[in-house]
Amino acid sequence: MKQKKAEFGTGLVVLIVLIVIGIFYAYSVISRQCNSDGDCGNGNYCGSDFSCHQFPNAVELSPPNYIIPSLIIGISLIICTAIIKGWFTTPVKKDDHHDDGHH
Repeated sequence: MKQKKAEFGTGLVVLIVLIVIGIFYAYSVISRQCNSDGDCGNGNYCGSDFSCHQFPNAVELSPPNYIIPSLIIGISLIICTAIIKGWFTTPVKKDDHHDDGHH
């Protein structure tokens, strides 16, 4: 008998929790100002917060300036070429004496 009362109590708690979650979900759906852009007037859009927002004014962008990046790439290519060609290394002197182990 106790087991049936425990199962009933657990089921009742689960049912109450589901009803509360359903009420909160229904409230969030009902309180929305919009669901799509068509629900808002011209010049407005439906945001992720489900309210209508005005489209921002067009932002004018200046053309990109590629001078600094091109200088960085150019200088790095020159440095790489100098390293590969060996311009930064001191030449190794070759000894005319071969060390054969004889003195």
